[in-house]
Amino acid sequence: MKKSILTLIMFFLFCFAYSQESKKDEQLSKGYIGLSLGVALPNGYLTSNGYDAGAGVNYGFINAGYRFSERFGATLNWGGTTHLTGALGGEIYALKYFAIGPMVSFSLKNKKIGFDLKPQFAFTTLSVDNDQYDGSDNLFHSSTLGVLFGGTVNFSLARHWCLPLNFDYLVTKFDEISSNGASGEYKVGSFNISTGLQYKF
Repeated sequence: MKKSILTLIMFFLFCFAYSQESKKDEQLSKGYIGLSLGVALPNGYLTSNGYDAGAGVNYGFINAGYRFSERFGATLNWGGTTHLTGALGGEIYALKYFAIGPMVSFSLKNKKIGFDLKPQFAFTTLSVDNDQYDGSDNLFHSSTLGVLFGGTVNFSLARHWCLPLNFDYLVTKFDEISSNGASGEYKVGSFNISTGLQYKF
């Protein structure tokens, strides 16, 4: 995890420095903001050990990016996933994230189709609604730093509108708090595929 974070920091600094020197590309700088909805495929601790979390819903409340130059920029994403867990009587767990990081863009087909590569830091929270343990509604809870590896294929629809196809993998850790007070640290991840609508400016 520490190596991944250090790599992201170095990559972000490189992108920023490069963009400052690429004055000739400034007229091509642009940004976008959008929403997305799709499927989330969990993996890690909650798909084993009797929890059996299934495929769920991935939602993106804010998908935003800004390009410092034609190639390099930054991205910000706020969203989450929800899943049903078989082991807890069909209760729901929610994995939420706020992610930020660098963005590398590639254009195809006269800029009608593009691809954005987006490795990000992700501030995550995870909880499972459950009222079977000491009257608590929160059997699991975590607020920690994870990593979100993202990629988006963009299909231009009009001057200001774009159809994105997002592929993201989120990995983080959380603490398990059981009814007897025991706790531990466990990895959980989610592979997300989504689409939506972006406004380009």
